[in-house]
Amino acid sequence: MERYAKRIIRNLQNQIIKGTYNPKEGLVYGLSDSPFGDIYCIYRLEKDILTCFTLFEPEVPDKAEREVLAYLEGLNKEPGGGCFYIDNILSRIIFAVDYEISRETDTPSFDSFCTLGFYRFKKDRQILYWMLTGKMAKNPDVKLRRY
Repeated sequence: MERYAKRIIRNLQNQIIKGTYNPKEGLVYGLSDSPFGDIYCIYRLEKDILTCFTLFEPEVPDKAEREVLAYLEGLNKEPGGGCFYIDNILSRIIFAVDYEISRETDTPSFDSFCTLGFYRFKKDRQILYWMLTGKMAKNPDVKLRRY
């Protein structure tokens, strides 16, 4: 994993996402904080498959689960790979995506893989945050931009 950690972190930092590598665990961690819910990720290497699990901070309440699952089903139909699901143990929305290391890592497709989970959440996180919490943002003083 150490071989890929620097490139993953560089890709995260290019998108203003905090990243760090833990050599003892062999994992890369990422964080993107936002008034619409923080996004965390973990990258792990197992055999020749690099997997990124991206987690959305707000807990999925039981009353919202059916509606959220229906929304995630629509997101999973979008092209680009990966899969959204609700982790039943954590009660959080997860996006998981794999990358075969044999496809090389010095490519635009690897760079895209590194930030795909963040991108997929980022474009829908305000809607998801509202669905999960009933609020528009974590801090009610946040000024939303008008277009």
